[in-house]
Amino acid sequence: MSGKNNKKFKLAVCLLAIFGVSIFGLQQAKAVNVNNQSGLEDTNNYRNNEALNVTGNINLNSGNLPDIQNAVNAVVNGNNHTISGGIFNSDRESEDNSLTYGHYTVQNNSSLTFNNIGFSTNTDIGGTDNWAQRNSRDWRVFGLIAQNMASNSSMNINSSIFANNVLNLHQQRNGANSDVANRVNGGFLNNAAGSMNITSTNFTGNNVTVETTKNDSVLLPSGKAHSYVYGGIISNYENAELNITGGTISNNSVQVTSNGAGTDDSVIATVQGGVINNEGTALIDGVQINNNTVSASTNDNGDNATAQGGAIYNAQGAILTIQGDTSFSDNSVSASGANSNTAQGGAIYNAQGAILTIQGDTSFSDNSVNASGANSNTAQGGAIYNAGAINVSGGSTVFSDNSANNALNDIYFADGSTMSLTEGSTV
Repeated sequence: MSGKNNKKFKLAVCLLAIFGVSIFGLQQAKAVNVNNQSGLEDTNNYRNNEALNVTGNINLNSGNLPDIQNAVNAVVNGNNHTISGGIFNSDRESEDNSLTYGHYTVQNNSSLTFNNIGFSTNTDIGGTDNWAQRNSRDWRVFGLIAQNMASNSSMNINSSIFANNVLNLHQQRNGANSDVANRVNGGFLNNAAGSMNITSTNFTGNNVTVETTKNDSVLLPSGKAHSYVYGGIISNYENAELNITGGTISNNSVQVTSNGAGTDDSVIATVQGGVINNEGTALIDGVQINNNTVSASTNDNGDNATAQGGAIYNAQGAILTIQGDTSFSDNSVSASGANSNTAQGGAIYNAQGAILTIQGDTSFSDNSVNASGANSNTAQGGAIYNAGAINVSGGSTVFSDNSANNALNDIYFADGSTMSLTEGSTV
């Protein structure tokens, strides 16, 4: 957040930290107490070279948590404490045409490890703009809780929990000849580069809601209202590596809505990956991925509502490996609106040019896709939509009771897609 915006919001942080070698140059461990600071434009007090041991909860009343930026080999030991808060309210009737929020809590450029941390944020970004005939306004959110930034950086999250995190991104534009868009790349974790390794960590009850509204004048009815989510919880970029081992990912949700009033409006709502959007290399090992929901909708003037990958969207050129008794159950994808609706891949969407490898015992049960309300409705791949390549190697892959528009459907194969089984594999 800019210094200008920092002045607008008060920040209350209670932090008790013990540093092995303190940031103040002391040679012995020292307790550092920071209470009820506001503004906090300088976050240097939270930069550390070695370890930050959280001995109490970090609580936030309003505004955003200060960045924790580390030089080398930082470790945050939470001892089951919680980083919580992050309530950010913005009614931006301003001149900002482009606005980006990111790395609210942690920006990592080297090596950073979290142990036994609970993460909780409730973040609201939005408002109403009454300016007519202005240039486009594009709001973007990247990883509210943490971002991995450098090509050689490594972020490790162990035995932690992301529970009931909320991101509400919304804006309404009242005016003609202008565009408005909301975009989310990894609602809570953004792996822009390097490696992100998540072990024995649970993601539950997290929610991302994006709503974009464009109200045009009668005389000049033109413009766009676009909403996009690429990874409701995690975005993994091209050339980045994501490894998730153990834990559960359950009861998370993404809702994306776009509304337009003018006849010439372009109104689009798109979700690609309710939990993970993978553009790089990702490994899912022994994870239970259950009861996650994705929905995309437009109003009567809407053009396209598209929802793909209730759990994972594996993008063109990406490599995704599923192994170690991983299960996908009761994940759902829905798209609705008046024109064209597409719902694909209740659990996984495997794009053209992407590679999905399934090895070990993996199950897909009761996943679903539904498209309704439009002139054109497409629902494909109750469990998996495949436009790329699927390789099944060893073990047993079980599909049961997956559906597309209430008809049994496990895998949809687009033109040019492939699936191969090695000897000893069963599907």
